Amino acid sequence: MTTFDDLDLSNQLRNSIEEMGFTNPTPIQEQAFSVVRSGKDVVGIAQTGTGKTFAYMMPILRDLKFSKQDTPRVLVLVPTRELVIQVVEEIEKLASNFPENIVQFNVMKDAAIVAGATMFISDRVAHVQYISANEDKQQLGSLDFLFHQLITSAYREKKYFDFGVSNENQGKNINKGLQYWKECFGARSVVQEFYEVNTANHTKLDSVFI
Repeated sequence: MTTFDDLDLSNQLRNSIEEMGFTNPTPIQEQAFSVVRSGKDVVGIAQTGTGKTFAYMMPILRDLKFSKQDTPRVLVLVPTRELVIQVVEEIEKLASNFPENIVQFNVMKDAAIVAGATMFISDRVAHVQYISANEDKQQLGSLDFLFHQLITSAYREKKYFDFGVSNENQGKNINKGLQYWKECFGARSVVQEFYEVNTANHTKLDSVFI
C-alpha cells in the first residue's frame, strides 16, 4: 500500500496531512500525483469525498518554492460557491505548516465566502498564487473589491504586485479577458520564453544566469 512518505512530500506537507489525520493517499491522490508533477494535462474522476482537491494541491505545493517564487504558476477555477469554500479551506489546511509568507484573503457576503486569493509574499513582491470566485463574481464585483484592497491597502508598500499569468492552452494563447481585467488595475504584461532542458544536463545550468 502506498503511503504519503512514498510520494516524497516536503516536511511541511507531511506535517499538515498528519495533523488532519490522514495516513495513506486515496487512489485518485496516488495516481494523479506523478502526472500533475510532470506538468502534463490530467483529468481525474472520482467520487465525492475521495480527496480530489488534495490530489492536485499536494503535487503543486510539493514543487513550489515559497520563499523565492515571484511568478504565479497556478490558477484554480471552480464552478460553484460551495467548491470555492471547500478549496479555500483545504488550501488553508495544507498551508498551515508553511512559512508565514503565505496569506489567504477572502471576500464574504452574507456569511459566505464569494471570492478569495492566496498571496505569496517576499521582501519586494506580493504575488497572487491562487484566485477563486463564485459564479456571481461579475454581479458582485467581488474580485474587483478584493484586488483594490490588496493593491491600495494590504500591499501598498511592496515594490511589485504580481497578478500572475494571463495565458491558456499551456501558454500558447493569451486570455484577453483576464489580461484586460488585470490591466484595468494598472498591470502590464510580460512575455516569457520557456526552454526544455534534459535533466541529465542540469549541472550545465550552473554557468547560466537566470
